[in-house]
Amino acid sequence: MNYFDTIYLFIFLPVAMLIYQLTKRKFRWITLLVLSCFVYYTMSEKLIIVFAATSFFTYLIARIIQNRNDNGKKSKGFLILGIVGLFLTLIIFKYTGFLEQNLNVILAKLKVKQLPDVGNIIMPMGISFYTLEAVGYITDVYWKKIKAEKNPLKVMLFLGFFPQIMEGPIALYSQTSSKLFEGNPITADNISQGGIRIFIGLFKKIVIADRLSMMVSRLYKNPLQYHGAMIAGAAIVYTIQLYLEFSGTMDVVNGSAKLFGISLPENFKQPFFSKDASEFWRRWHISLGVWFRTYIFYPVSVSKMVRKWNKKAKKKYGKYVTKLGTTAMCLLPVWIGNGIWHGAQWNYIFYGVYYFIILFVESALEPVRKKAEKKINTGVFNVARTLKTWCIIFIGEMLFRSDGVIIWFKMLGRMFYKFRISDFAGLIHIKGVNFILGDYLVIFVGIILIAIYDILKEKNISLFSNLGRFEMPVRCVVYYALILSIVIFGAYGTGYEKVDMIYAGF
Repeated sequence: MNYFDTIYLFIFLPVAMLIYQLTKRKFRWITLLVLSCFVYYTMSEKLIIVFAATSFFTYLIARIIQNRNDNGKKSKGFLILGIVGLFLTLIIFKYTGFLEQNLNVILAKLKVKQLPDVGNIIMPMGISFYTLEAVGYITDVYWKKIKAEKNPLKVMLFLGFFPQIMEGPIALYSQTSSKLFEGNPITADNISQGGIRIFIGLFKKIVIADRLSMMVSRLYKNPLQYHGAMIAGAAIVYTIQLYLEFSGTMDVVNGSAKLFGISLPENFKQPFFSKDASEFWRRWHISLGVWFRTYIFYPVSVSKMVRKWNKKAKKKYGKYVTKLGTTAMCLLPVWIGNGIWHGAQWNYIFYGVYYFIILFVESALEPVRKKAEKKINTGVFNVARTLKTWCIIFIGEMLFRSDGVIIWFKMLGRMFYKFRISDFAGLIHIKGVNFILGDYLVIFVGIILIAIYDILKEKNISLFSNLGRFEMPVRCVVYYALILSIVIFGAYGTGYEKVDMIYAGF
């Protein structure tokens, strides 16, 4: 069962809401926990034991740190123990095969006996997401930002709340704990806002992203058979698919939580309005960026190593070079970590390195940018910066999707090989994609509608936030329009393949 299954949408959610509403307020958090465990079991079955063990370990470490903090004792050793234990579990389930494969390559070159094949290790659903939440939780207790939870089952609910367990967002304990445990009743306004959000997410994924998935699969199956414009088209199409897929899933996630009166952190904020890569990452997968800034970037920036560098380098090299050195030291672990977190493949690691280089260069050129802003028309300059950022995004996502770094480099080369604008027409004649004209019209109109929706949001105009205040006939028209658009134009049935959620694999 996933967020786009009819069982989840039309059976589980209504039944869950009914059970939740019938439960006494003080026990509603227990209802949410039971529901979350049920959803997790349907996805990972016996691997729920790993999640439960992680939850109890997190609870135990946090309680020990809290007790030592209360008694004025040092607790750094227990924080390190907790972080190592949590990440070790993640490494075992997610990276064992990758590490073994690469070690065997090295051992083979050294003519040393290779490690035995460990086979496929099944990864518990959501382990990448709840591990970061757990690390953030015990760290916040260590930093005395929050008090450790006394009830281990509440820690389990925080880490495994069913709408977010599969793809996030990665929440801080202070962001969601109060609403999770308050047990507020379901209201008509919650149902209205949550329902609309769910339908928008379904539209993004089922109507547009799942159609684009068929094109992307074919384009990336053997990308080197194409020339420049088609490779560029593949990069653009995949970026659009990924955005609509992931942001659509987040809409369903946030909408599901909103039904119960719980607001989860937003993961997207119109990222294609960004004027540079740094701004893009403040708008794209926001919760992951917040986690890395909070628990890696800031600790490194105040570390002894950085302080020592700042003190010596200012006298020897000046402020500019000192700032660049500090930027590099703080960004490198963030982006290596970001790449590794996404998956056990070298292209993900290079994806992190790619953005480290881009952000470092942007920081180095900041004085030049500021001077240019004063001399060039603001509107023209901002448009140029946005288009430049789009190119960075498209190339980065092409690396993210490609079957290896070498393939990516070759694809980059092909983008400048026999590049003709007219070749973009080949995107509607991809071999193996049996679309009719209607499919392309649905994709085009759907993207335009989502673009308008994002433009309005960027201007702080929300089409649906106050829908509950309108009369029932108006609301019904909006609801039915969204439902019918999904039912009529959704990419399912004969000729279509079911498309799994992309980030569920991370």
